[in-house]
Amino acid sequence: MISGFTRLKDIMNEQQPDVAVHLVGQPDANECEKEPMMSFESNVKSTLTLLEAMRTSSCKRMIFTSTAMVYGPRVEPLREEDSPTPMNTYGHHKLIAEQLIRGYENEYGLSCTILRLFNVYGNDPWLGKDVLSIFVRRALQGEPIIVRGGSGYRDFVYVGDVARAICATLDRGTPKTTLNIGTGTKLTIRELADIVKERCEKVRIVETEGPTYGLYADISRARETLGFSPEHPRKRIPLFIDEVTRVKDPPPNELTRVNNDLVTDRCDSS
Repeated sequence: MISGFTRLKDIMNEQQPDVAVHLVGQPDANECEKEPMMSFESNVKSTLTLLEAMRTSSCKRMIFTSTAMVYGPRVEPLREEDSPTPMNTYGHHKLIAEQLIRGYENEYGLSCTILRLFNVYGNDPWLGKDVLSIFVRRALQGEPIIVRGGSGYRDFVYVGDVARAICATLDRGTPKTTLNIGTGTKLTIRELADIVKERCEKVRIVETEGPTYGLYADISRARETLGFSPEHPRKRIPLFIDEVTRVKDPPPNELTRVNNDLVTDRCDSS
């Protein structure tokens, strides 16, 4: 990550990019809660640094990956025009970043597309802190899957579909727009655990009390604007599990391992 303003400004002036794709941030909601200053640096200051570099360069277009956590839990599918009500530090900081972006658009003529990502899966399960990575990791280690709040739900979107959404945004422009990037499918945490169990038959599921709320997207705007057509999670998640379970050994460096504890009362992170 290039965090220094002077260095980033120099790079922008030297390379003269047409568009900046801003993927920088700390997406772990629990870490953001524990270390709010770190969260501010990663999720807010990094955005302001890039905006300032763009203001003083020829690059005036940005794609910013935000999060569904800016909304807060709702019963109905979330639409981009819904009023944000963040429920934790991570969501608040991402919303501040969004507001900075819109302010720079108005004041300095930038053109930015905000992609609000829902629960992204598809990374290395030995490293990931998302709920699916934790479930798969525990299954591969022969440990029970702990489900805290099985009726709580998420909108799980494959990382490949997120990449395609970013590429489509690059191709189509979509200036000054906010788009939900999910699947529009509500999948409960218990259903997710059952999918893992179907692919790893010996695993045991232990369900305890926990939150019953969640988040899922209305992706009508992304479909219309980007031609976005994500894979259904009930189809893609089993394929992903099959892919990662072919290699059952963790990375050789034990320091890269993450804790197996699962906390689902933050709606995870995006």
